[in-house]
Amino acid sequence: MKRKLLKKPYLGLLLGIGLISSGLFGNTLLEVKTIAISQIIEHEALNETYRGIIEELEAEGYVGDKKVKIVYETAQGSPLIAAQIAQKFVSIQPDVMVGIGTIAAQALVGANKRSGKPIVFSSVTDPVGAQLVASLSEPGAGVTGVTNWIKLEPQIEKFQQILPKLKRLGIVYNPGEGNSVILVSRLKDTARQMGIEITESPATATMEVGMAAKHIAHKVDAFFISNDNTVLSAFESVVGVANDAGIPVFVSDINKVQSGAVAALGPDQYEIGRQTGKMIVEILKGTSPAKMPVEFPKKTEFYLNLDALKRLHIQVPSTLLQEADKIINNSGSGKR
Repeated sequence: MKRKLLKKPYLGLLLGIGLISSGLFGNTLLEVKTIAISQIIEHEALNETYRGIIEELEAEGYVGDKKVKIVYETAQGSPLIAAQIAQKFVSIQPDVMVGIGTIAAQALVGANKRSGKPIVFSSVTDPVGAQLVASLSEPGAGVTGVTNWIKLEPQIEKFQQILPKLKRLGIVYNPGEGNSVILVSRLKDTARQMGIEITESPATATMEVGMAAKHIAHKVDAFFISNDNTVLSAFESVVGVANDAGIPVFVSDINKVQSGAVAALGPDQYEIGRQTGKMIVEILKGTSPAKMPVEFPKKTEFYLNLDALKRLHIQVPSTLLQEADKIINNSGSGKR
């Protein structure tokens, strides 16, 4: 009898230990947090966002398998794959889901309607227009994050200072990316007020970007590539077309200045990642996303590529050189 009485609690203890070690009691007892990150496509800007997220989590102590489990997948630019990833993430019930890029974030929100898990988006141009949040100040519905939106006026002003005769600006974009559609609409309105005509050319896949750029190269004075993930993934093809046509390429993504753009005024994508990481940590500590306003980039920088400018025989005012946070030149790059 004594053996039987002792045996039951002993076996129960072993069973409890087994359940905890296998994770069947959930992450709370283990203190292991699962963060599932979906990235719409891999290119330098979004990769920097991801790096910023991970390094901020590490800085906050979320390091190693005993503290955090990171599940990361990329959708390779496909909305269908993004939806599949989202369904997979919902099924594993992570503590927080993260969408890098508009389509990835939209897929998570769509798949998460019944689950109710917290979602943090990053590098999304217009979270309200993309129907991710109800408003920037009061997101609601368990979703918040960091937008990479900065005003268009100061960007265009910089382009005009570099190219005073700028009258026709070409933009290549993917009409399947909601953020790009919204941006093109805003760009048309803003540019019109500044005396510039916008000529657009659609590209629904990376393989179409070069042809889309070539289609309008003879009609414009310069290209402007903003936060379109499809086009940024094939950015070199735009630069190639622009070089053949003898026209400059302006960008919002400062990381692409090194790849042949003449200039960029834009957010630091790595810092956007760090901001996103801070929001994730707050949610892991118990803060509701609904109480966290959407954040804007805290750091904006101006980059110039002297190599590209010289190739096109464009001279910039010395004041712009002084304003630049980073200058790309023949000897590499210099930071101010």
